[in-house]
Formats: sequence, C-alpha cells, structure tokens
Amino acid sequence: MDPFADNLVISGLNPSATPSLIMGQPDGMTVDFNVGDSMVVEFTDNMLIPSSTTAPDLLIYFPMMSPEQAAMVEISSDNENWIPLGMIPVDFAVSPYPAFSSSSYRALIDIDFANLDPEINYKFVRISDMSILPTSVTQVSPAYSVMPGVMIDAVEANPMHPVNTEEIPEFPTVALPVAAIIGIAFFFQHRKE
Repeated sequence: MDPFADNLVISGLNPSATPSLIMGQPDGMTVDFNVGDSMVVEFTDNMLIPSSTTAPDLLIYFPMMSPEQAAMVEISSDNENWIPLGMIPVDFAVSPYPAFSSSSYRALIDIDFANLDPEINYKFVRISDMSILPTSVTQVSPAYSVMPGVMIDAVEANPMHPVNTEEIPEFPTVALPVAAIIGIAFFFQHRKE
C-alpha cells in the first residue's frame, strides 16, 4: 500500500495532457492543465481522514507556479458531494521538494479545519485549475483557453490510513450464537436443580 493516488476517475483536461502522470510517486513528470481544466483522482487502498494534529493530511506536488496560476482543491467521500479546501498555492503552506529540481514544491494541506466527519472515508480529490487569464489571451471556450494552467506531479494522503473494508455483521449472525449459548447455559443450570 502506497500513500499516492491510485486511480484517475475523471479527466476534464485538454486533449494533449497525459492524466496518468499524476498517479504514483512524484517523479518530476507533470500533468499540464489548461486554464479551467480539472481532474479527479481516487485513493483505493488508503483514505483521507482528519488527523487532529497540525500535520498535513494531503500533499500535492507541483513545480513552481507563476503569480497568475492557482488550483482549487476539493475532497469527497462519494465523488458527488465536494468539500472545498482552498487554493494552491495561496491557502496552504508550501515547502520545497528538491528531489527533482530546485523549483519543485508541495502544498501541505491540513484538512482538520474543514470540520469533517472522522468516520467517513474521504478518498476522492478534485483539482481544478483556477489560473487567471491575462486580458491579452483569447478564450476558445468557457472550459479551455490557450493559456497554460497549473502543472501537478502527484497527490499523496498523509498519514496513510487504510480504507475500512470490514463489514458489520448482520444481527442474526451475532444474535443466534449468543442466544444458543444463553439457552445451553440455562439448560445446564436447570438440569443441576
């Protein structure tokens, strides 16, 4: 089990992007967004839950951004109801990640402030480009532009929390053996008298 995103769920990226580059560990190979692009990734063997500490729960790796570039980060348990966490790089602590170059960074996102239910598996992360279009750039459509947006290398859940896949036993599965034990105990108690 690794802490990095496992599946690409939705890619609303420009046709020339390679969305699979966001999967796995940061490697310096980025997914290039255009202004307005978005994508959803899923953690299948781990999840995001509030840690009740100041440690980051979600890390997003990216190269240096220009002042016009930004990305909205949201999480979900069901890929339908989204909880906005904020914008990279302005709303989160950012630290250098010099594994590939001196211009590699990671956003350190603490999800505790969002008042999330700690019993819910938050396993989807949506990243949406929110870069500002310079007035000199002509938009092709509301979703795409000729302006390049953010570049994302990897998405990591930290600390790693395994997904809870245990099923709660059905009532008869528990009740019948307990009733049988009580019945046997009552029978032997009654026999002694």
